[in-house]
This record gives sequence, structure tokens and C-alpha cells, in this order.
Amino acid sequence: MAGALRFEQVLEELDTAGAGMEPCLLVGNGFSVACHPGYSYRALKKNLSGRLPKVSVELMDRLNTANVEQVMQILEDSLWVGERLGGGTPSELEKAHTATRRAMVRAIALDHLRSPSQIDDSREGRSRSAVDFLGRFRTVFTTNYDLLLYWIVMKNNPKSESGSYRFQDGFRREDPNDFGRFDPTVNVNLMYLHGALHLYTREGETRKLVRGTNRPLVQQINGVFDQGGEPLFVAAGRPEQKRQAIDSNDYLSFCFNKLRSIEGDLVVFGLSLGESDQHIFNALAGNPRLRRVYLSVYGDAGSSGNLQMQTIGKRLEETAAALREPGPADLSVQLFDSCSAKVWG
Repeated sequence: MAGALRFEQVLEELDTAGAGMEPCLLVGNGFSVACHPGYSYRALKKNLSGRLPKVSVELMDRLNTANVEQVMQILEDSLWVGERLGGGTPSELEKAHTATRRAMVRAIALDHLRSPSQIDDSREGRSRSAVDFLGRFRTVFTTNYDLLLYWIVMKNNPKSESGSYRFQDGFRREDPNDFGRFDPTVNVNLMYLHGALHLYTREGETRKLVRGTNRPLVQQINGVFDQGGEPLFVAAGRPEQKRQAIDSNDYLSFCFNKLRSIEGDLVVFGLSLGESDQHIFNALAGNPRLRRVYLSVYGDAGSSGNLQMQTIGKRLEETAAALREPGPADLSVQLFDSCSAKVWG
């Protein structure tokens, strides 16, 4: 690994790869925060005020953190200990865990942009710019829960000569207010690895909310709870719990298996691949068909976050090398400057 590249250099390397295959893209929270600061952990903590159970608020204060997943992790560990000490799940802890997860869903929806048009309010063409960025990749994966990716694709989704849309998430409309069941037989190339605000489960099936005639999509999210559904949210604290949630859902497991089997090159934008993303780290390191990974960094090269990204990149190379046969198939990891990609114009 060397110093961080500019995104133009990444594109040159991708264009000259000689693999005859478009690269894939994986976006995380940094993609959304670059568009709207309301998606940051700090903003989320503010919106959680008054919605979290008392024990979760006290945990956030004790840990001096805005990261709700850390709180979820401690509650999950406490549940585990309680089950082994008492022979069952302590009801108060279980309630706190469920309430924290639901509060997280509502808090994300609270500070969400109200409609797709707001993306371009501050500067015309932002959503078009983001779709142009996505269009460089054959498959787009995201760990984000928000609606930004869904909105910009719905607003600017180009069609091919055959009439099919460039980006397809695999959900098919059954009536005006519900896209119905997920169909894995179509050419799915837009995948939500951890679920999203507009996805929910009911009676074991994953479904997709769409904008109704009277209510914007964001306003429909809280109603999912009232109608017996559960938003599809992998909001666990530990990566093993995230992986368990993924494996227990047909849609999420489909998406994760696609990530594990991609070929060629992968660009990772706005995702740290830290401890809570260890399941994704393992999927990339264990994929012998993955040749190169480009990880985005933001700001000062000497910042603690960027130094940590250098360490993660080296560890990804080393872990992949230990799992593969030695030779030219070794995984190469490079850093690039996220600002140089100008995703939102």
C-alpha cells in the first residue's frame, strides 16, 4: 500500500485492468453524510433524545459515544450473560434492546430528507451527479439504512436499449402501495446489505414500501410497526449478530452472498470496515476472485481515522494472503481521497 490516490487515478487503474469487467461499489455512511449531515452519528444521537429507554441513554453517556451500535452491543452481551446466569432472557433487558432498535429506526427517519427533491435544493444536479458516479459500477452494495440511494436511482434510473432499468433491486410491484416479494431471478444489481428504511418483513417475507398517493415514504415508516411488520434493519452491535440476522433473512443472505462472490475490483466509499463491519471484512478477505480493493479516506492523511484505515487495508491484504494460494492472485488494497470523487457534484 502507498499513499492515497485521487479518484481519477483509481478510474485509470480500473479502466486499464484488462479484466473485461466493470468494478463493483460498496458504499457506507460516508456516502450519505457527504450529501446530508443529518445522517451522522452525532445527528442521530440528538434525534434519539427522549426516545431511548433510560438504560440506553445512561450507556451512551457512560461510554461518551454517539454510536448506538456500541449500546446495542452491550445490551446484547448483557442478554447473553443473563440467559446463562438465570436460565432465561431478562425481560427488562430484552425490552430495552427492542426499544433501542426501534428508536434507532424512528430517529433515522426523523432527520431524513422529506422528499427526493430536497437532494437538489442546495445545488441543482446533485442527484444526477451521484447516479453518474454509481453508473461506473456494475453492482452497487450499501450498508446504509436511509433512502438516498433509492431516491436518486428512482429519479435518474436510465434504461438500456432493451428497455430494462440500469439499476434493479429485485422488488416487483403487486399493488399501488407495495412492491411485493423480492424476486432473485431478475438481474439484481442494487443491494441493501443491512436492510433499509423502505424495506420491511411481514410473515417471513421481505417487502418494499413505496410512496403512496397521500403520504410521503418517510411518513409511512412508523406505520410498519402498527401494521404488524418489522423494518428490515440489521442494527446489532456485534458482527456475529449482524451475520446471524443476515443469514436468517432470504433477501439479506442473497445480497451478502453476492458480495462474497464478486469478481475483479471493488471500490469502497464511506465505510470504515471497522470492528462492527468485521463480517464484511471477512467476506472480502475470503473471496479468492477479488483482485483489488480501493478504500476511501477523508481529510488529513495523518488523522487517527485515516491511519486506522491504513492499518485496516494492510490487515485486509494480509488476511486475504493467508487464505489464498500464494502468487499473482494476492489481494491488493489501495486508499483514495473520497473528496476527489465529487460524488454529489
